[in-house]
Amino acid sequence: MKKMRSFLALLIATLLLGSCGKPPSDFAGVDWNINPSPLEVHNGKVEGTIDITFPDGYIDPSALVTLTLQLANEAGETELTTITVQGSEFEGNNTVIRETGGKASGEFSIDYAESMKVSEVQVKASASVGKKSVELPAVKVGDGVIATSTLVDANGVFPALGADKYQQIVPETQEAAINYTIQSSTIRSSETRKDEVKELKAYLKEAKGNERKEITGVEVSSYASPDGAQDLNTKVSDRRGSASEKYMNRELSRAKVEGVDVVSETTPEDWDGFKKAVEASDIQDKELILRVLSMYDDPEKREEEIKNIAATYKELASDILPQLRRSNIYVNVNYMDLNDDEIKAQYAADPAVLSVDQILYYATMVESNDEKLAAYQKAAELYPEDWRGQNDMAYIYIKEGKFAEATAAMNKAASAKATPEVKNNQGALALASGDVAKAKQSFGQAAGAGTPLDYNMGVVAIIEADYSTAAGNLKGSGTNNAALACILNKDYAGATKELNAVAADDLTFYLKAVVAARQSKEQDVIANLQKAGALKEAAKSDLEFAAYFENADFKAL
Repeated sequence: MKKMRSFLALLIATLLLGSCGKPPSDFAGVDWNINPSPLEVHNGKVEGTIDITFPDGYIDPSALVTLTLQLANEAGETELTTITVQGSEFEGNNTVIRETGGKASGEFSIDYAESMKVSEVQVKASASVGKKSVELPAVKVGDGVIATSTLVDANGVFPALGADKYQQIVPETQEAAINYTIQSSTIRSSETRKDEVKELKAYLKEAKGNERKEITGVEVSSYASPDGAQDLNTKVSDRRGSASEKYMNRELSRAKVEGVDVVSETTPEDWDGFKKAVEASDIQDKELILRVLSMYDDPEKREEEIKNIAATYKELASDILPQLRRSNIYVNVNYMDLNDDEIKAQYAADPAVLSVDQILYYATMVESNDEKLAAYQKAAELYPEDWRGQNDMAYIYIKEGKFAEATAAMNKAASAKATPEVKNNQGALALASGDVAKAKQSFGQAAGAGTPLDYNMGVVAIIEADYSTAAGNLKGSGTNNAALACILNKDYAGATKELNAVAADDLTFYLKAVVAARQSKEQDVIANLQKAGALKEAAKSDLEFAAYFENADFKAL
């Protein structure tokens, strides 16, 4: 019989010869290449490969050997994969390991469980020759699981606020038009008696007497129709501008408005107005006229071509051109709404008098979450049809980790209107509850929610092990999640930058220790773990710190 140089060869010999010799308890000479090593958890899975190299003379030609790779801890064993090999003379379809040695490989993927943080990779074997078989006890061949990716804070989501649209200064404009006869700049009395002109003058007078209104200026835009010679039209439009400017200066004086300028501009040939008027009309050859305008830029050529459409030109002359001979007058006013002190006083006296936007604006002026929440509750009470009151209540609840209260408020907000902000917040709540699929569905309907949506999708990307996308979405947020994405993306400079911007908590210091460990910075590992509070205990068995398990300072923690 050939000399057998390993425990397995001796094991087979024991089976065949009935020897009472005790076989060795290791896999001497076998090369176990487990990748990754230590194992890692990503997207809720522990996945990897194992490549086994057997030395020559290791497997008896008649043997069948089953190797079981398992993850073992105090909770028990979880099988990773089983690899069956056979000797060169065994009849079967398994991987053949010849007397000169050979290789076998396998893949594995299992669901991650919290207990796997403290574990080791073991292999156990069973060997048989004919009807005889023997079991070999499990032997450690690798380290357990690095679970850094599970440090993602799904509760640390970003809610979206339904912002107020309150403006303390509201621009207003009152407009009127004065029309002229062909080539004339005389303002007819019939024009000054038109309803729109009367309303303009009344508005001017009312604004003058209203302490919340400030007349900021008057603008006059005067035009000539695009028929006739251009130099004549230039003179006509200029005269119309002068006449309208004088008219408005007189009206300002009558209303006793001082210090307001009348600004006048003129357009000799109003081709833009002509085009808009034709587009809005139903005149004959409408499309032909518009085609002429698109084909020619030269004003004289345009006019020539349009006049060639004889029947239609008469219709233009009677229906379109007269309305272009005009001066448009604009009175610009700033309405001064309640200032901050007035809103605060009114809210204290009777918030029901305020608009929903004023109440939501009030919430931005108070400091505490309790005060903000009370304002949002009042907005929801007084304006139940407006989604923002309930949404913004949920915004505060989410920030405070009160997810049950937030869910109740979000259901009411969604029934009012399913805006991007509402969808973002529904997704944030689903993510905090662990329902990633539902969260993604809501986030997919939240386009337009801005930065909160980008951030929350970054958290999803961490969970789904898309670390590059996560790092991009979370970049600059100054959060533990942003730092974690950088760590998992092996960007330790980026992780340090994010961590330095965080309002530090236990997780912040723990992540700083992980960054230091991955860069072999022993002093920083110890210093940060000392500040990691309750998380410090987890470092004892966290393989991120395996290099320090025998370190005296590490043990002293």
